[in-house]
Amino acid sequence: MSRNLIFILLLLLAGSVALGQGTPVPPPKPDQGQKKPDSDPALGAVTSGGLNQNVVPASDLSNNELLARSRTIYIASDTVFVKKEDMEKYLLRQKELEEFRLHVVQNKQDADLILHIKRIPFSNNFPYSVTDRVSSIVLMQGEINAFPSKVPPQIASALADKLKEANKKKQ
Repeated sequence: MSRNLIFILLLLLAGSVALGQGTPVPPPKPDQGQKKPDSDPALGAVTSGGLNQNVVPASDLSNNELLARSRTIYIASDTVFVKKEDMEKYLLRQKELEEFRLHVVQNKQDADLILHIKRIPFSNNFPYSVTDRVSSIVLMQGEINAFPSKVPPQIASALADKLKEANKKKQ
């Protein structure tokens, strides 16, 4: 029994030595005088703090201003009665979305807005909300009381109306 144990330990030791004999990875080298490109005065100057931009935090903007600045929307449906694909279809049919350059995206991380749809159990009530993804500020909310097939067009219409209102105030 002890011979088997010794044999197994030798195999493990030989295997670990054989695996460890690869090419060693060189340590990372510090920046050794890498030449930095000269700045082009026609492109403007980038300061150590970044580009000189007037960035306004989302909390300083009104809901309408946030909605008017948004360019992408992601749909999240927590109910089987209103499918994400159906909601996307009806949003894409709204001419206001194209007019105000609001695009439907498939990736939540690419979205400015998130449209979240739920259903109250044992009813035809479908609450929804539109939220700014980065700041989590709720920009609009509502509830549709209708048969499931009528919910996507009504939400799309409500969002289009809100976009019209937000962009009217922007101009």
